[in-house]
Amino acid sequence: IGIGDSCILPVSGIKAWWPANGDARDVIGGNHGQTLGAVAFTPAKVNEGFQFFGVEKVVVPDTDALDATTELTVEGWVRLDADAVLLIANKGSNYNIWLNGTTQFRFSSDQFGDLHGQSGLFPVGQFHHIAFTHNNGGLRYYVDGQLVRSVSASFVLQPNTDNLEIGTGYGIVDGNGFSGFTAGAGLSGGVIANGGTVSMPNVGTVGTYAKVT
Repeated sequence: IGIGDSCILPVSGIKAWWPANGDARDVIGGNHGQTLGAVAFTPAKVNEGFQFFGVEKVVVPDTDALDATTELTVEGWVRLDADAVLLIANKGSNYNIWLNGTTQFRFSSDQFGDLHGQSGLFPVGQFHHIAFTHNNGGLRYYVDGQLVRSVSASFVLQPNTDNLEIGTGYGIVDGNGFSGFTAGAGLSGGVIANGGTVSMPNVGTVGTYAKVT
C-alpha cells in the first residue's frame, strides 16, 4: 500500500483523524468535515494536506466526541507559508489550539485562559509536528516529539455546541490571514504524555498511517 516502514500507527484512544487526502473525512470516528472556501489538497509531509490561503477552513459539525473535559490531545503536521495565524483545532470556549504565526504555539479556553508554549519554533516553509495535551493536572506542548513547555494546572473544560474548525485565522486583516498547510490533524480524548514522556516515537521524522484490516 506504499507506506514506509518508518510510519507509526495513531495513538491509542484517538477519537477523530482527518488525514486530508483529497477530502475532510474523519477515518476514525466518522466526524466528517466540510471545506468552506477554496481549501486545496496538496502534497504535504505525509501524502496530502489541507492548504489554506487566509479565509478558508474545514468545519466539523459538533458532536459529543469532539468535546473535551478532563483530557485532550490534539496533534498534526503543520507548515506556515507566511508569518500569520493558523487555527489547528478551534472549538470556541471549549478549547482552541493555534499557531500565532512563527512565534507562538498557543492554547486557550474559557476555563483556563490563554497560554503560549514557546517562541520562535515555526520558521516559514518548514514542516513541524505539533502536539498539545491537557490532563486536568497540566498542559504540555510538544514540537517534533520534544517537550517544549509543561505547566501545572488543574481545571475541567466545559463542553459546548460549537463546531470544530481547522485552518482559518482570526479574521485578522492587512494580509494577516493564514497561508500554509495542516498535513493531517488528529483529536484524542486521552493524553499522549505520561510523566513527561511522549508516546509518539520518532514523530518528528515519520508519518502516521491508518491500520489496514
